[in-house]
Amino acid sequence: MGLFYPTIVTLNLILAPALQAEVTEEGVSLRELCRKNISGQYISWYDQVYRAKKQLKHFSKKEGELAQQIKVYRVDYDKKKKAAQSKEYNASILNARDHAKNRIDTSVTQLKELRRSKTKISLDLAEYQQKLAKLKPSITAIFTIKTLQEKNKKNYPISIEYKSRCPKYRFMCKLPGKDIYYLKIIVKQLETPVSCERYISFSQQR
Repeated sequence: MGLFYPTIVTLNLILAPALQAEVTEEGVSLRELCRKNISGQYISWYDQVYRAKKQLKHFSKKEGELAQQIKVYRVDYDKKKKAAQSKEYNASILNARDHAKNRIDTSVTQLKELRRSKTKISLDLAEYQQKLAKLKPSITAIFTIKTLQEKNKKNYPISIEYKSRCPKYRFMCKLPGKDIYYLKIIVKQLETPVSCERYISFSQQR
C-alpha cells in the first residue's frame, strides 16, 4: 500500500472532525458565512449613503435650475399677460399667455415634487448614517474595514475581514471572548441570519 499524504481538506477532517458540523450546506464555514452576512449588510448601508448623497447633489442642482427657470417663465408670462390686456381680443395672444402660464404651473409642480423627493432622501440618508454610526464601533472591534483601490460602480468599494485569524489549515475557529461580546451586539443590531448566532454558540463551547 502506498504512502498517504493528507491534503488540506483531509487534515481538517483528521485534526478537527468536530468542526465539520459547523459547515453549511454550501460548504462554507459558519465563520465565513457570518462574515459575509454582516459584510453584505454593512456595505449595503454604505451604498445607500453613497447613493443618497449622490441623489441629493443631483436634486440640489436640478432644484436651482428649476427655480431659475420659473423666474424666466414668470417674466415671459407678465409680458404676454400685459399684451393680452392692452389689446382687443386676439386668440393667438391669449393662447401665448395661457401657454406661458401653463409652463409656470408645470415647473412649479415639478419643483414641489422634487423637493418632496429631496426631503425623503435626506431622511433616508440620516437614517442610514445613524445606523452606521451605531454599528461601526462593534464592527471595527472585530473586523478590519479597508477601502479598495478599484472602485465598483455598483457598490461602495470596501472590504470587511476578521481581525482574528484561524490557525493554518483550519477553515473554522473560535472567536476570542471579547469578539464574541461585540458579535452579539452586531447580531442584535443587524438581525443577521442564524449563521452568526450559531458561530457565537460554537465560539462559546469549551
